[in-house]
Amino acid sequence: MGRPTQRALRSTAERPVQALGGMTRELQAIQDNIRRATKEARQEPFTRGRALRVSFVGAEAKTLSHGLGRKPEGVVPRKHFSGEAMNVGVSAITSRLVTLTSSATGTVEFWVY
Repeated sequence: MGRPTQRALRSTAERPVQALGGMTRELQAIQDNIRRATKEARQEPFTRGRALRVSFVGAEAKTLSHGLGRKPEGVVPRKHFSGEAMNVGVSAITSRLVTLTSSATGTVEFWVY
């Protein structure tokens, strides 16, 4: 079998499903599985969160708007950027605000979900 002509390549690019012949059923099943998996993943609370970067000065608590539009299901520290070794935590969560606490000076990124 020789090399395909430019016309054949163009025709295949314009009609990719037809070019695959009898594989349309398998392709449809793959697309359905992808659609189902992405829908399920979007419903996971951890994927519907956002990052909050907070700078603490000494042992203190800071109350911030998390912007989720709902009460978060959780808050986890993601990354410690600067400062001393510190313990961080959450002391309050509402549908608009989250109160984060620190034991020392530093900057931490939290994932609120």
